[in-house]
Amino acid sequence: MRLVIGGFFTIAFLTASLFAQVRVDTLEKVTNIENAYPFWSPDGKKIVFQSNRMGSWDLFIMNDDGSNLRRLTDDARAEVTPAWSPDGKTIAFQSTRDDEEEIYTIGVDGLNLKRLTNAKGDDSHPNWSPDGKRIIFCTNRENENVYNLYEMKSDGSDQQQLTTYQGWDTYGSYSPDGRQIAFRRVTIEDGTRNSEIFVMNADGSNAINLTKDSGFDGWPAWSYDSRYVIFSSERTGTAQVYVIGKDGTGLTRLFLSPTTDDARAQWSPDGRSIVFNRGKEGTIEILIARVSHY
Repeated sequence: MRLVIGGFFTIAFLTASLFAQVRVDTLEKVTNIENAYPFWSPDGKKIVFQSNRMGSWDLFIMNDDGSNLRRLTDDARAEVTPAWSPDGKTIAFQSTRDDEEEIYTIGVDGLNLKRLTNAKGDDSHPNWSPDGKRIIFCTNRENENVYNLYEMKSDGSDQQQLTTYQGWDTYGSYSPDGRQIAFRRVTIEDGTRNSEIFVMNADGSNAINLTKDSGFDGWPAWSYDSRYVIFSSERTGTAQVYVIGKDGTGLTRLFLSPTTDDARAQWSPDGRSIVFNRGKEGTIEILIARVSHY
């Protein structure tokens, strides 16, 4: 497992006599750099992600070894949750640059910015269909207290509602074969709210709960062969990465790191690597795990 992006600080005492009268009572961290929501390019060679390293949330692109880092967006408003198009040319993301949470696309060269949604409410968490013709997203445009999944053509036209759940359906992800959608649903049973991973048919029918656990489950994404869903769960106390079959069987925890929060995992297109976030002590970094099988 390799740390791809990192930060560090050092404290140096020049001489014993120079600081002989200085006593360190507390050491407080005052910066909070976060690199989050990594998403592979379709060739598996680059990663787009969001970062607040420049003072506001913007999008950055890097090679999968952390080299050749470049800034993709530069706006005082938040640009977050990027998703790479299957043809490798475009990034979909959400932004508040026009005062509302809307879905945009931008070329990987930083050109051709386009706003796709323009409805009342918040539109967020975009993701592409495998053929690149449609984008799934979640929105509360019908009711500010209810989020449902919608999809639209890649140019923003033909926006259609997929789910009609009277709660929260978010983080939609198409399976690579285009047949199903994995998503996160906030359920309410006996007055208790919980977050679970569901899958449904691509037309929004036949939603099935895969996880059925009292711990928070979120951020689902598919394996390259459409057989498994990778997600993060707090069932052991901290957020950890798990994989489960699309039929709800074979639940497996991937990383044994009980003192960190691991989330937003995504398989590379060839299935040989997993990129994810690791949070610890107020910092969120991006890591890559190389895997031989699953």
